[in-house]
Amino acid sequence: MKQSRITGVYSYRRGIPERLRPYFRNSDGKLRGREWKEPLKTNNLSIALVLLAKVNQQFEQTKQLAEIELANLSQPLNEREGVERFLNYIKREGIHPDYAPSVLAPEHEQKAWLSKQSDAIFELKEIQTEFIDQIGDEFDGAQYIPQKTYYVIEEQINFLKGINSSIKSKLRPTWGSAYEEYIEDKITSPHNRFSLFYPV
Repeated sequence: MKQSRITGVYSYRRGIPERLRPYFRNSDGKLRGREWKEPLKTNNLSIALVLLAKVNQQFEQTKQLAEIELANLSQPLNEREGVERFLNYIKREGIHPDYAPSVLAPEHEQKAWLSKQSDAIFELKEIQTEFIDQIGDEFDGAQYIPQKTYYVIEEQINFLKGINSSIKSKLRPTWGSAYEEYIEDKITSPHNRFSLFYPV
């Protein structure tokens, strides 16, 4: 945190590691560059510290996402494709954590983003119910057994809620998967590639 010598107003400034810079973007999608700069718009130290903590939390979350996306461990292609479809979906909808409005954004903008996030979670929960098998009659003590896809969707819900990062480990690419993705990109229409955000 730095304070202007002239105005006394505080601002948040933190350097971004070079390898992670392509993942750090402003809410308008532009790259942040070498630093995350956020004016805190106050010369009150107590208020500035509260705002600083919130902005720094956003920085740490973005950094964690970027580091995992750059990781180099292999994952089964179908799992990774499912995660990538999901990430493309939430990016398209503007609800990816990287696109969260600043803590200093207008209240209506923050509420709109949270509302879209809530709608996406509700939709995922609706889809999730389709992947539970019922064994036996309800009156005789039926058992409900979730399918594998149920747990995949649960990971996606938790990711959106920010309470679980297990989904991120499935993003780690291999040379083979990168080559396959390149070939697919050349021969497949973009409109057909990410039609679903959970694997079937």
